[in-house]
Amino acid sequence: MKKILFGLWVVAGFIACSGSTDHDDLSYALEIVSGWNALANAHNDSAIIYFENAINFDSNSAIAFAGLGWAEMRLNDLNAAAETFQRGSTKHPVPSDLFAGWAFLLNAMKNYATSNSVADSALAIDAGWEFTVQSAINWQDLTITKAANYYALGDYVTCLEEVKILNPDFVVNIGTDIGQAALGAEIERLRGILAD
Repeated sequence: MKKILFGLWVVAGFIACSGSTDHDDLSYALEIVSGWNALANAHNDSAIIYFENAINFDSNSAIAFAGLGWAEMRLNDLNAAAETFQRGSTKHPVPSDLFAGWAFLLNAMKNYATSNSVADSALAIDAGWEFTVQSAINWQDLTITKAANYYALGDYVTCLEEVKILNPDFVVNIGTDIGQAALGAEIERLRGILAD
């Protein structure tokens, strides 16, 4: 929530410093802040309306597409979210929140390789990423998602590397079925810890 309020202050400051009193600029800023606030309070339907309004004011707003994609994803409208994230990824600059949400979505849609690529994009922007409206969702969740993706792809070597980022003490022989099963179990254990 502090990030959202800070974001409103930054947006207001930017508008004030630029000397702009354009109604559309102010309306856009209010729609963005209202959208993130709605998302933070799990009012996903309202968030969609706010972010769509923001896009109507500025169709190049990657931030608005990021918020809209998260809201659609939370409402389990996966195809709409996928299209929104893809559209937003063509805008500049793309926020890490957009790539992170897209990575989680692609994992859910079993598009594992692309999920990893998009997760890498999020972490390249912000290695210590935290979701704007819920800091409990962060870079660790992206890391375990990447591990799960590599596991699903049968790339146990890279999967183990991702797991060891979160648990450096984990040792297993991935050349055996038992080792691979243990690796899968560790992914689930880490997911459980991160979900708490």
